[in-house]
Amino acid sequence: MGDLPDRVAQKAAKIAWGLRTRVASPRCRICGGTSKRRLGYGRPFAECDDCGFLWCHDTPEWFAARGMGMQGSWGGVDRGGERDDYLVRFLTSGEDRPKVLIYGAGTTLAFRVLHEEGWDVYGSDVGADVVEYRSSEFPGRFFHASDLERSSQGFDIITACEVFEHFHDPMRWLRALTRNLAADGVLCGSTNFYSGRGPIEDDQHVGYMSLGGHVAYWSESSLAVAAKHFGMETVLFELVCPGSVKPDLTYGSLFANKRLFFASRNHSLIERLRERRAHDSLLPCDTSDYEILRYREASGA
Repeated sequence: MGDLPDRVAQKAAKIAWGLRTRVASPRCRICGGTSKRRLGYGRPFAECDDCGFLWCHDTPEWFAARGMGMQGSWGGVDRGGERDDYLVRFLTSGEDRPKVLIYGAGTTLAFRVLHEEGWDVYGSDVGADVVEYRSSEFPGRFFHASDLERSSQGFDIITACEVFEHFHDPMRWLRALTRNLAADGVLCGSTNFYSGRGPIEDDQHVGYMSLGGHVAYWSESSLAVAAKHFGMETVLFELVCPGSVKPDLTYGSLFANKRLFFASRNHSLIERLRERRAHDSLLPCDTSDYEILRYREASGA
């Protein structure tokens, strides 16, 4: 019965959010626009009439703030993180070793691999247990996500893979992330993107927005609006797996709406990325057969 208070709190949040979407038009969490009530997977969503952002607050924010814990979403300690690894290497050439933050790092393997290779890498997470565990292994290299609201660390690259969909207050966390970017730094990551004005439900084995912890469904335009607020431009790419080319190994599903995103104040970098996308909108990021052996060994592939 130890989880009874949690269940009561979650039930109360669902009831409150359902009533709110029925009797009012919640203002968009990104642009402040009006919204319409939408339904998907039995959940009530609000969809912004202007930027197309879709959100659902039927889960308490404090519950999401616990994070994924030591198990994470990748199957345990020192597994996963291929997308973070790929993004760091994609944005870096030669012997450069920029200052990197893996935001929402959890216990993924990416932090350990990059650290052991000599990258100037740091990790951050909302899970207190994760931060304590990683800090004991890597003193001074791991901190709580809320610390970013009080710091300005000048990271050249911040990765945030499968994180943005958990933001109850997206502009708060974007403000925290961007204040810790170097002037020409890059914020990048992955999430599923909503095509806008269409069905919320998808063909995946486990519907992306059926998961209670997924409360924010970004559209390309809503990400652009949010980034512009902080002086940044954005570019999105498709990826191989999990993406629109190969089914993922866990569920055998295509993630047709999955995108790698880049946001930066560095206009020349954004232009180079746009030129690349004009030539090929697909980046060869394939977590089912990642090129670095450590990840394949960890997954048993």
